[in-house]
Amino acid sequence: MSKDIKNKDVKKNTGISKEYKLSIPLRIVCGQPRASRGQVMKLIWDYIKKNELQDPKDKRNINCDSNLEKVFKVKKIGMFKIAGGLREHLLSDAK
Repeated sequence: MSKDIKNKDVKKNTGISKEYKLSIPLRIVCGQPRASRGQVMKLIWDYIKKNELQDPKDKRNINCDSNLEKVFKVKKIGMFKIAGGLREHLLSDAK
């Protein structure tokens, strides 16, 4: 088997696909105890849309409800700041 084929079969568990344990506030929003960074972003956007939290005047802003306030510690957050606000809520497993 060539090296290229071997590398395609191996799933890397790094970067955006690395699975993390979620903090309690983030678990409440996402509805699951573990997820990758990409999955968390999708779940947060699903939550925002389901609860109609986008500011109707400026869709780039998210009006945080009580659950999102516990995650981001602000009442309003810009859509481009969401990923940065997750850093402390994505917990690595201790080895």
